[in-house]
Amino acid sequence: ATLQTTLTGPALYVLGIAVSFASIPAALLVYCIVPLLYIVPGKIDRMWLMIDRAVEQELSHNQRTGGLLAGIRVPKSAKPSA
Repeated sequence: ATLQTTLTGPALYVLGIAVSFASIPAALLVYCIVPLLYIVPGKIDRMWLMIDRAVEQELSHNQRTGGLLAGIRVPKSAKPSA
């Protein structure tokens, strides 16, 4: 599906060139449609949004709980003496 989405834009540009010999307004319409294909989020965009949200949730959780290693207790014998 990703390869198909990637190749759709260039294919429409070639179609626009071919249509321009018959009708310039129709070719302009084709050229205006191409950017709309890239504005609409695809599968990869939704995946990156999910990852970004998960990282943000993890960071906010770590800040609320005192950090990533907040739950680990170090025995007094393991602490270095000054």
